[in-house]
Amino acid sequence: MPTFRADTVVAISSYVEWANVVACLALAFRMFRIGLIRRYPALAVFLFMSPLVLAILQFLPRNTNLYAKVYFTLIPLQWGLYFALAYEAYRRVLEEHTGIASAGRWLVSVGMALSLAVTALSLTAEMGAADQRFPILLAIHTAERAIDTALTLLLAILLVFTLYFPVLLRRNSLLLVTGLTAYFLSKSLILLLRNLLGPETAEVFSLGNQLVNLAVVSVWMMQLVKPESDRESGPRASVPRERAEQMLRQLGALNQVLLRGNGR
Repeated sequence: MPTFRADTVVAISSYVEWANVVACLALAFRMFRIGLIRRYPALAVFLFMSPLVLAILQFLPRNTNLYAKVYFTLIPLQWGLYFALAYEAYRRVLEEHTGIASAGRWLVSVGMALSLAVTALSLTAEMGAADQRFPILLAIHTAERAIDTALTLLLAILLVFTLYFPVLLRRNSLLLVTGLTAYFLSKSLILLLRNLLGPETAEVFSLGNQLVNLAVVSVWMMQLVKPESDRESGPRASVPRERAEQMLRQLGALNQVLLRGNGR
């Protein structure tokens, strides 16, 4: 990549990063103003933490041990927050079906364990494929890609569930699931391409990741509504009434089985 193009990408990426800071803080403030913080606490923490991490790393001297220590400390905290976001999505979408929601919590835990296993396997393969200039960064990006892929699958399962079953669903919950699915899918694909094409492409893919994040936060900013306006929508019109009632009975029976299995 020519020098002037690399400099241009770095400059644009810096502007987009700070645009993300403003967007995240603005959305967090709007959530506080319209009363959504209590309902979506993990999302609120995520919106505050992203600008905080950027600010901390921005003002630390790069290429130093201090920067590396802070970076490697913050990354696992972000991963934990990602799974908290997935759990919050399951809890809110399935709040009328607590038995299925508990199964969703178990599914998120399994997804976390599987992502660690996939990370170990893929990292072994990638490290053995060729000499790596930055093995630690490769390990971090491989782990994050496995986590993002696992979260994408977990959220996609939830999204398909909400589209298949004629359940009552709140607008904000659907926006949360859709936005998180797009966010983690783009992150996993970007990290995969970055690992395949090498660290020289890091700035370009970082910019792409920032743009997707900005797009998701902007949609949430425009579409999230107050709790009193966040009414449940009924079954889709395309589902016949008799079929919808049958599916809801099956869903209710499954929920009761899971509740008994949990001792409730």
